[in-house]
Formats: sequence, structure tokens, C-alpha cells
Amino acid sequence: MVQTQTRPLGLGLIGCGGFGEYCMETYARLPGIRPAAAHDRTRPVAERLAGRFGIPVEDEALSLIHRPDVDIVHIATPPSTHVELAFKAIAAGKHVLCEKPLAINLADADALLAAARSREVILPVNFVLRYSPVTEAVDRIIRSGILGRPLHAVFENFAQDEILGPRHWFWNAKISGGIFIEHAVHFFDLYAGWFGPGHVAAAHAVTREDSMAEDRVMCITHYNNGAVVYQYHGFDQAERMDRQNHHLLFELGDLYVYGWVPQSLAVTGLVDEEGLARFQTLLPGADVQVLETFRPQDQNFHSRWKERHATQRVRLTWGPGISKDALYRQCISQLMADQIAYLADRSHVRRVAESNGREALALAVQATGREKA
Repeated sequence: MVQTQTRPLGLGLIGCGGFGEYCMETYARLPGIRPAAAHDRTRPVAERLAGRFGIPVEDEALSLIHRPDVDIVHIATPPSTHVELAFKAIAAGKHVLCEKPLAINLADADALLAAARSREVILPVNFVLRYSPVTEAVDRIIRSGILGRPLHAVFENFAQDEILGPRHWFWNAKISGGIFIEHAVHFFDLYAGWFGPGHVAAAHAVTREDSMAEDRVMCITHYNNGAVVYQYHGFDQAERMDRQNHHLLFELGDLYVYGWVPQSLAVTGLVDEEGLARFQTLLPGADVQVLETFRPQDQNFHSRWKERHATQRVRLTWGPGISKDALYRQCISQLMADQIAYLADRSHVRRVAESNGREALALAVQATGREKA
């Protein structure tokens, strides 16, 4: 029988590097979480984190998992370790929050999900992008139909590699799974949230000169709603030049999203007075510019074999108005709070559930297979 969670969850962290510490710092502020224990293969790293939060260090991951005060295990280790650690935690009846990807192949992912269902524990992937207010705003715009159907999107990820030296595990596909699996799963999941199911039609990878490291990958995904998305991920920039942009093309306009964790957006489109009013409702407080006003004889037109009507071309810019760090912490907090709410009431519908990790991985595996074909 499913047990509901009524007390704070004791959280055990496996992997105490920079990101694991960042997450623990964020979780510690939540009323439903209590830091409980830490483990890292490099003990001094775990000791430094544990000292900040007043929690014990365990020399073995299994010892942390079996602690009675640990209810949920956050796995923040390299991808190739996720399956073994998650299986051990599930076998012990512990809930798991796994960093992306869930696994580096679908067979392991499916076995993990079956084990989690059997033990009635949760196993979400930490897909924080779904919790950005900008992500939610894009979803509202798509569903509103103000700009018509989405037709095409381009995501360009010009990522830094300053912390990824030539011996870093990131470049070893046996450990990371490669860029599509280790990193692009975030964006396969993001676009699935916006556009629904899809399949990878083509992919390609480029190897850095004088090395075996694939540092640039790209793919085309067709979605069942008719949209086609091109993704580019390149890990070859200076940290100060790290940047990401989305461009979504609709029948009647363009939507631009800025930031790895979506931080702001700009939308330009053809609307009438009602459409503009609906936009302002969807994006409260947005800055509005009227770029062009059409004469009455120019307000009716055709595109994609349909009759259209617009009185003006407008541009709206919008964002939550908080710093990148505050936004990122907010997303991390909301994902964990979402899981806690589900454990307290299993009728609660989570924004990120176990299926998201599997579905994003399936597309990443498709892309990896196609770029190597």
C-alpha cells in the first residue's frame, strides 16, 4: 500500500561537487526537507559540505542509502553511476531524485522504472527547466493560439568548456553517454513539454581537432503537432561567452527565449486588439511596443492558405525580474516541492514525473544512434 509522507524528508546526497552542494543549499531552505547525510568518493569534498549543514559523512554510498534517517537519495554523480546507485536506493525502499540522465541506455532506464514502481518509490529526473516561469509563459502562448500553430524552432546552446579539461569524464561517452544523453535530455524534455511527443529524424556530431572528443552535436526532431526543432549543442566557449537562445516560429509571429534556464522572452507577432489584450493577460506587466499599425484595407490577408486578420504588428518583452541565481534556485526548490506534494498526496499531479526521464532519454538515444550511423 502506498504510504503518504507527513514529516520532513531526510535527504542523503551522493555526489558533493559544486552542483550537489548548490542543490543541498537550496533544499535546506524548504520546510519539507531535512539534510541528513552526505557521500562523495573524495571524502574531503563530502566533509566540507557536511560541515556546512551539520550532517554526517558516509564513506560508502550504500551506508548512506541504508541510514534510517534518509528518506530520499539525491544522485549527483556522473551518468554511468546512476543505474547502480539508483537500484541500491530503490532496493532499500528509498525515494530517488536523479540528475540527468536517468541512465545511458533505455534498457537500464526501463529496469529502474520497473523497480521503482514495484517498491512504490519515486524516481524523477531533476528537469528543473519545466519550473521556470518563462517556460510556463511559453506554454501559455502556444496553447492560446494567438500566433497560430508553432511550425519550427531552433535552440542554440553555445556552452563553455573552461571546466571541462581533456581528461574530464564529460568527453568519455562510456561515462557520460555523449552530449545528447548527458546534456540535451534537458531540452528534449523542455520541447516535449511545449510540443508533445516527437521523434529524431536526423543527427550529426563533430569531433574536436586533434582529439577524440565530440564537442558539437546537432539534431532535427519532428513533433506530432507538426513542429520541427533543430538543436545545436557546442561545448567550446569561454565561460564568459556561455549563452543559449531559443527561436520559436509560429504562423503569425516569432518567440525568442533567452537563457539556459529560461530567464526572459520576447514575442513579435501580428494581432488585432483582442489578441493584444490576451497577450497582456498571459504576460502581465510585459513591455509592449507597437511596431506597425495597418490601414483598414490592409488588415485582412492570407498565409498557409488561410484567411487572417490583424490590425498591428507588436513586440512584447517579459521576464520574472529576478537574477539568474534566484531563478535557478526557485526552479530547484519548486521541483523538490512538487515531489514532496506528491508524496503527501498521491493524487497530486507532478510537473516532472518518472515518465519524463524515460521519454527524454529515448529521444537522446535516437539522436546518438543517428549521429553515429
